[in-house]
Amino acid sequence: MLTSVWIGADAVRAVTGKTKGGVLEIGAWRSEPLPPECVAGGVLVNEEPVRAALTALKEKMPDAAQGVRVVIDSGGVLVRKATAPKLPDKKLRQLVQSEFVSMAQGRGELVYDYMTLGGAGAAQELLCAAAEKGLLESYIAVFAGAGLRVRGINAAAGALANLAGIDLLLDKTCIVCVADGSMLDAALFVDGRFAFYNTTRLLAARGGYDSFAEIGRTLSSLIQFNASQHNGRQVSAVYFGGLTPEEAAPGALLSLVEGSYAVSAQAFGVSAQIKGAFGDAGAFPAAQYLFCVGDLYEGGRRA
Repeated sequence: MLTSVWIGADAVRAVTGKTKGGVLEIGAWRSEPLPPECVAGGVLVNEEPVRAALTALKEKMPDAAQGVRVVIDSGGVLVRKATAPKLPDKKLRQLVQSEFVSMAQGRGELVYDYMTLGGAGAAQELLCAAAEKGLLESYIAVFAGAGLRVRGINAAAGALANLAGIDLLLDKTCIVCVADGSMLDAALFVDGRFAFYNTTRLLAARGGYDSFAEIGRTLSSLIQFNASQHNGRQVSAVYFGGLTPEEAAPGALLSLVEGSYAVSAQAFGVSAQIKGAFGDAGAFPAAQYLFCVGDLYEGGRRA
């Protein structure tokens, strides 16, 4: 089984699993808490607590010793969609780099990659990514310090895009959000296909009305973006990951979203394509490990 690890603002989360026949089989999941402010916007501000948490996870999850995949959710990772002809990998990588010429100004050395999102005929859709090399190196180093080998790195946007193969989103026009500390990642899916992504920094403290209003404005912008595409589809649902107990409480954020935007709003749940979701610790809380779930799920296409 593969192990996917995501270093969030309040904890290091890991899931082991494998995809077989379009179904993600969960082997184990664990989280190790982090002290406040040691990770800010995906940047490792204080590496020692992160290294200690990774070491603890390695001891409790034997599969991690074989190497891990890592999901990075940071402003240091740039992403955008592009349409390209079907070309050899080398030429596609040149095209990907050209997508970030203007965005790369003022940044350090960038590393480029892409994943395919499908397509029709001679064209294909790509999710392009450019990550600051220093950011990637800091992650690889902290994992190495815990005795873990990094086998691959995925952007948070790529992990969300992979969820397009999950039956919960099948043929739906909806939004999937993951809240982590002051970061809010939001992906728009149209007819079950990944269509748009953005990340927002939340200024208000999580759990209060001001924070709910900020999240609502992000959702509103995605709903308006979808309407501007004149695709004949309306956003019907919003699925959340990473909600706090205050946000998930009755009459709180979910109720506000449903009442304001005429959509259904709920935490991202376990679907028929996620198996082994019950263990000694109870039901697998997919919404709290959503980046890891998307990273491990291979029902979608990955470059």
